[in-house]
Amino acid sequence: MTTRRRMVEKFGLMQRYESSTLTDALETLADNTTAAMTEEGMLAVSVLDKDPHMAANMANYYIALLDSTNKRFAHKTASDRLDFIREVLQEEDKKLEDKMKRLEEFQSEHNAISIADQARAAILTATSMQTAVMELGIERQLLIQSGLGPNHDKVKQLERKIGLRRETLAFLRDGLRPTDNGLLPNKALRLPLDENLFLPLKQIPSVVQEYTNLEKDVLVQTSLLLVLLQQEAQALIEAKDATSTVQILDPATPPEIKAKPQRVLIVFLAGLLSLIASVSYVMGAVYMRGLQQRWRERRETTPEVL
Repeated sequence: MTTRRRMVEKFGLMQRYESSTLTDALETLADNTTAAMTEEGMLAVSVLDKDPHMAANMANYYIALLDSTNKRFAHKTASDRLDFIREVLQEEDKKLEDKMKRLEEFQSEHNAISIADQARAAILTATSMQTAVMELGIERQLLIQSGLGPNHDKVKQLERKIGLRRETLAFLRDGLRPTDNGLLPNKALRLPLDENLFLPLKQIPSVVQEYTNLEKDVLVQTSLLLVLLQQEAQALIEAKDATSTVQILDPATPPEIKAKPQRVLIVFLAGLLSLIASVSYVMGAVYMRGLQQRWRERRETTPEVL
């Protein structure tokens, strides 16, 4: 209806059709317009008018209106989609920021720089330290068996080494205890908590699990944002796209012959009707003459009665 109204305004069809109301002009235009799909799936539009150039211009303007209408709807849909995507993108970006902040806080709390490498280093160091404790214990036992007493300087020196390594091994296994106040009791092993790169062996499984979950959340959220950014770019392109939505294969041209009225058919029908009328007239005239002739003959042969 909007398209036909614009056609009426464009070509002044109320005056051209001598219509008293817009509704009459719209109905006349609808009667004079044909739009159908061809077998090839193309849209064919034709318009009837007394002026062939006017008919061609009206048909071409129909296609122009169809193209502009399609563009308007496409741009409106793309703009609404773009606004929605940007709103979701803003929300998801905030979620990603929160997830990255939680991951950063977790890394800072546990000094988790590279958990796999840190766990491997802690295990190797603990293994080496356990081996050293066993070797020193064997050496101490050999000294005692050789006749040295428990209070001998060499034996006490080995015991101090064994104790020091056991403290280190406990640190590697359990981490800093609350009573350590952030420092190991032995001055040789004092290490601030924020400088400790060893993950406690007992905490490695839980730390790895929690870190994996946090990292997974960040990766999933990042992937979602990438998808939304791609959709935003696509919607932005569609909203700004000025490409024609209708490809015109054959623009309308003024016809060489009139479509209406069909003169050949009119002449044929007029001739046929004239022939039928002529034959009917002749047959009727012959019939009437025959009746008159019989009536005269009957009067001549009938005697008058006085």
